Amino acid sequence: MWYPFQLIYTFKQQKRGRPSQIRLTKDQQKETKKLIIDNCPAQLNLPYNLWSRISVHDIIQLKFGLDFSLKTIGRYLKLWGLITPIPICRIPELQRFHQGQRLKEKYLNILQKAKTENAEIHWGGLLRRKHRRSDYYTRSLNITTLDSLVPEMRFSVDIFYSQTNQMKLQFMLYRKEFGRTGLIDFMSRLISKDGRKVILIVEDDITPKSRILSEWLAEHANYIELIKYPGW
Repeated sequence: MWYPFQLIYTFKQQKRGRPSQIRLTKDQQKETKKLIIDNCPAQLNLPYNLWSRISVHDIIQLKFGLDFSLKTIGRYLKLWGLITPIPICRIPELQRFHQGQRLKEKYLNILQKAKTENAEIHWGGLLRRKHRRSDYYTRSLNITTLDSLVPEMRFSVDIFYSQTNQMKLQFMLYRKEFGRTGLIDFMSRLISKDGRKVILIVEDDITPKSRILSEWLAEHANYIELIKYPGW
């Protein structure tokens, strides 16, 4: 015979809400972040030239056998400070595109050029991030206990990334300061995967003036075009 309190107890036993989801442990997050900072995808036998949500997903699946959605991968990248928190084409500085007739016409010309040449527009940006090394110890003090007793040594990482109007994100990390060779390396990886031309729009401040860069762009004019703003 059933009593009301037994029925209530039965309902309480049932789990409510969304089922628990798998998550990366702290050690797994550290290892994944280190792999991304220290390597390009090709060095880890992945079929990609640059890091993206898809390539990060694949290295996590290959390393730990875990399958995450690309949205979750984006959250992890934001948590690790490896991507911009908002799409670059929506940052306040770029609202100038919607101010003034000349800028509107210039951008419309770029859109028309991309359509005519079957090119893809990318917005390029540079981030500078400070990270910590968890494997650093002050040897002069001969400390071998927990690293929490020792101030962790910081190191800088430059992140150059491109993002399309469709929010497709690709990025590359540099332990050394980003410069002419870094930009050429990024662009060569950006265009090497498919034959579609790329129009890369970047800030004038982060684009080094270099004869080598100009010559490289001239040699690859059929594959990539570099446009600087706000000068256009």
